[in-house]
Amino acid sequence: MVRHPTSIFCTIKDFVQLCDEINVKMERAVALNHMASRFASMHRGGFWNMFGEQGVFLLSRRDS
Repeated sequence: MVRHPTSIFCTIKDFVQLCDEINVKMERAVALNHMASRFASMHRGGFWNMFGEQGVFLLSRRDS
């Protein structure tokens, strides 16, 4: 994996919290396991955080 100097690694749970804090709407989200297989629709909490290796998010700005 190539790491970009501005890359910040965090847990999926941390990223979800950050989106809430900076008022970003998460339109869709999916967690992928080590084989790049998608997890079934589950809560974006502990399960995704424990077993997900990557998260893919569709974000938008929230209306003020």
